[in-house]
Amino acid sequence: MVVTLISEQREIGNNPMKIHQLIALSTISKVSSIRAAARTLGLSQPAVTKAVRELESSLGHSLLERSHRGSQLTEAGRLVAQRAGYIVAELQSLEVEVAQLYSGSLPRVAVGMAPYVTRGLFPQVVERLHARYPEASIVANEGLLHDSLRQLREGEIDFCINGLINLEQGSEFELEPMFQIPWQVVARRDHPGVQETSLEGLRQYNWTAAGGCGDSAALLETAFGSTQQSPPEHVVHCVSYGAAKGLILHANYLCLLPCRDDTDLHPEMCVIPVIEPLPKLQFAMISLSGRPRTPFMAEAMQEFRLECRRFG
Repeated sequence: MVVTLISEQREIGNNPMKIHQLIALSTISKVSSIRAAARTLGLSQPAVTKAVRELESSLGHSLLERSHRGSQLTEAGRLVAQRAGYIVAELQSLEVEVAQLYSGSLPRVAVGMAPYVTRGLFPQVVERLHARYPEASIVANEGLLHDSLRQLREGEIDFCINGLINLEQGSEFELEPMFQIPWQVVARRDHPGVQETSLEGLRQYNWTAAGGCGDSAALLETAFGSTQQSPPEHVVHCVSYGAAKGLILHANYLCLLPCRDDTDLHPEMCVIPVIEPLPKLQFAMISLSGRPRTPFMAEAMQEFRLECRRFG
């Protein structure tokens, strides 16, 4: 029985996938074209095209739809590209671990941080880690939840600390709750509505929300819905926090942001206290399920846990 199974597996694997093929497809998915992928990888376009065709041959399915307008990933292509990103990231992590083990390479960790909490968490942790590892490389990628999840999938960051908006525990990610922060109405300090005391009085002004249309809509509906009010009719939904911040500071927009008080905000921004109770946002440490952790990554995660306890 065992011999039969081994024989069948070899027949299936007569034309196995190769790492350079997965790298080619993963790169195409990130930069959106074969030409850009070839440039990124330092290869010729024919070499990248050949790698993808060989991968298609191995899998028996088309991964790219080719036309005069360019190439688009098929449904199978998107699936393979996502998994390829995992594999490439794991190989890169393995290379780093082996290099650190045998050649004394510098420890490195990349962390995704919600913009609302970067100032309150990151400097303190970096200070402690650098005191113990002066040559360590510590990278912070600031972004909203959807940014951090993409970076986790593609291996750009090792873990992140972000707010759980429409994200539940699943097999893809490990979620470790850290703290909660209340949503607050935030405005420029000289906004005409800073003396208002209720959401009803603020509903007339222009609003923005950060986090993509789905997240923003759910956020405002939850906040206003908890007070039995409909959300503002006209809301500018911003995918990035920077865009929302620009509208607050330079166009007199209001925004719901998670913050403890004014000290978490830009100096020209302030919290407008309202009488209605607003929900809290749960923050968590998020990592890919099953992904190996280097000793330095594990130590960095522990330092962030300690700082999160102080912060929250």
